[in-house]
Amino acid sequence: MKHASRFASGGRVVAMALAGVWAAGGCQSIAGVEDVEYLGTDQILTDCAEYCDLVLEACPGDLGVYENRETCEATCAAFDATDPSENADTLACRLHQASLAARADTSEKSAHCPAAGPGGGLICTSEADLADCEGYCSLYMDACDSISMDWGFGNKAECIQKCSALTPAREYTVDAAPESGDTLACRLFYASRAAVDPTEDNCKSASLYPFSDQKCKPIGEPDCEHYCNIVEVACVGSFEVYENREQCQKVCANTDPGKVLDNGGQDTVGCRTYHAYNALALSELPHCSHSGPAGNGVCSFMDDGNCIPYCRLAKAGCAEAFGEKYENDTACLEDCRTIEGSVPDAMVNGYNVKMAQRGDTLQCRILHAARARAAGRRRSLLRCRLWRGSLRGGRLSGGALYW
Repeated sequence: MKHASRFASGGRVVAMALAGVWAAGGCQSIAGVEDVEYLGTDQILTDCAEYCDLVLEACPGDLGVYENRETCEATCAAFDATDPSENADTLACRLHQASLAARADTSEKSAHCPAAGPGGGLICTSEADLADCEGYCSLYMDACDSISMDWGFGNKAECIQKCSALTPAREYTVDAAPESGDTLACRLFYASRAAVDPTEDNCKSASLYPFSDQKCKPIGEPDCEHYCNIVEVACVGSFEVYENREQCQKVCANTDPGKVLDNGGQDTVGCRTYHAYNALALSELPHCSHSGPAGNGVCSFMDDGNCIPYCRLAKAGCAEAFGEKYENDTACLEDCRTIEGSVPDAMVNGYNVKMAQRGDTLQCRILHAARARAAGRRRSLLRCRLWRGSLRGGRLSGGALYW
């Protein structure tokens, strides 16, 4: 098993015992070098055999977390075997959880089996708010090092941060995971398979990016919770397209769900989700703008650029003011086409919250319409007055924009 013989990054040390190289106390004579325990291959294999004996017996059937013993042992080789902590991404923690599962009644095993599995759940991790992400990243990076150019992240910390955009594995089981679609559970399943057989298919299925020709691809209908999870993680700082989660969800709820395979030319949640993933794994520019409220000519209908999404959002957020200003939707579109920023251009007329704060532009109007859509009835009145005033051509500036 190749994994047992590799040094791992980020402080994880799993190495072969090389005769004559690591003499007892050899490092102690070198000033400033911490004495580290190196486990030999035989010891690692013994510990993994004990772990797999225990977890395969303690978590059977629909509680199972591995397909078979081979997958268990290959996955185990990626665990940190040097750290005895029982509340971290370690072999020791998983052994402990497997032993608790072995002693538990059937009804209580589900509290321990996911933590004993490849991801570590909410227990065998140092990232208490991100169940299974640390375990997933350790395993994927170890098993799929041959496709490092396709990872979509540069190191383990970045992987964990981006993993938070994925639909959580929750109570991971090997039976449910491979059919769960665009989820962390599905990726864990194929990362475990890749530990045995690191083929391109297994590693691409396990990757952060949901390749449409692989197993962990979107299924069902696009939904706002999933979309907002991704865009909230992918588009931050100067690329932020929503000011808060509520704003994202309210704007999304006013958008046609579309299909999971939408990727351009559709004014849909599906298209925006696709480009949010591009922003997460490829590049924020231009994909954050494509995944934002107006779609910036990619997740919108090309003939009307940013105007159809904008008019729909303005009508939903400011229905009364919209009715006073426009006789119908066509009148809004005609007016919109005369406003600076209506023609899609990711480099010039892209959208982010920072650039939309002020100016006689469509981007500023989109921001106010989004704020009105997310606001309660009383607070939306002010936003709609500002939105309606902006349509008269005056510049919005000063403190009125910051509430």
